[in-house]
Formats: sequence, C-alpha cells, structure tokens
Amino acid sequence: MKGHRGAVIIFVVVAVAFIGAGATVAIKGYPQHWQARSDIANLLRDPESAKFRNVFSPESGVVCGEVNGKNGFGGYEGYKRFIWYPLFQTVKIEQRGELELSWKVFCE
Repeated sequence: MKGHRGAVIIFVVVAVAFIGAGATVAIKGYPQHWQARSDIANLLRDPESAKFRNVFSPESGVVCGEVNGKNGFGGYEGYKRFIWYPLFQTVKIEQRGELELSWKVFCE
C-alpha cells in the first residue's frame, strides 16, 4: 500500500510541475474546439462523417476552421470554412463564398 501511495504522490508532483510550466496555455482553447466540432457535426446530414482540419482560435475568441461531411449520396462534399461563435454558440458554414467578410473580420 505504501508503494502505491508513493507513486500517486510522484504523479501529482509531476502533474503540478507540468501544469505550472505552461501546459495550461497549450490546452486552453480545446474545450471550445470540442464544443464547436460537436455543434458543427450535428448540423451535417451525417454527423459521424464530419472531418475537420485547420481548426484554430484567433484573438477574436471564435473558433475557425474547415469541415467536410457526406452528402445524401454518401460522398464527401468538400471542405467548407466555418466560424463558431462561443458567446451565442452559433455556427456559420460557408455556402457559395458568403462567409468571406466574416472570415476576414473574425479569423484573420
């Protein structure tokens, strides 16, 4: 029992040191990214087919990226840009280029 307790103490010390070394900065945006991915996938015809790339959070606080999903024929449509707004938890997915102005304002 004492050996197990020592291992737990060492793990806690290492974890605290790791977090104190700046690890929280590296994982800070991930909860928003996962919420954005979930919300966006649920808007697709086949949510399980969602593929994401180039997902990032600029200083504006939104989540930007690209998503691809399957259409009604089972083929992928091609990647489309998206913006997820955390304040309102709403999503804009690019349709025929109309996202261009919002992308420049929030994602660049």
